[in-house]
Amino acid sequence: MRRVLFTLAAFCFVGFASAQYRNSSGSDKWYFGGGFGLSIGTDVTAISASPMVGYKVTDRLSVGTALTYQYVNNKLYDITYSNYGGGPFTRFQVTDKYFTHAEYEYLSFEYADGSLTPDGDFATFRDGYSSLWLGAGYRENIGRSAGFFLLALYNVLYDETEISPYASPLSIRAGVAVGF
Repeated sequence: MRRVLFTLAAFCFVGFASAQYRNSSGSDKWYFGGGFGLSIGTDVTAISASPMVGYKVTDRLSVGTALTYQYVNNKLYDITYSNYGGGPFTRFQVTDKYFTHAEYEYLSFEYADGSLTPDGDFATFRDGYSSLWLGAGYRENIGRSAGFFLLALYNVLYDETEISPYASPLSIRAGVAVGF
């Protein structure tokens, strides 16, 4: 069980690539984008995709929603499963370079508890998990409408006694944003 949770944690801490784009209608209030993650190891392959859409309420405040899909193949335990979910987020630009970020996420996730099916395979179970990610980020401009960002988030709802898709309440994300 610990190995499966460790696999999920390693997957969550993999570099997070992100791009955001303005819509073609000329309005710079809406932005679209998302992220992609990939982790390939000897025993585990993990792939994630996180599309999102946001709306700039003001020049400094934006709100939006994001979806999450994670595919995990653990060859060590011969288990393949999918996690999916999403939720709303808000971001406040404190200065040109620093911002705060809050995000609620509900994730439907699969896990194995070590029990076996009648065929001798590991049994998997599905459960729901709520996270409230709070944190701050830094953005460094790369040209006129692009930038690199680094974001540190903490899940204030994390409880180490619960079965969770995350092995830690901390999430570090980095990526490139365009049109944000």
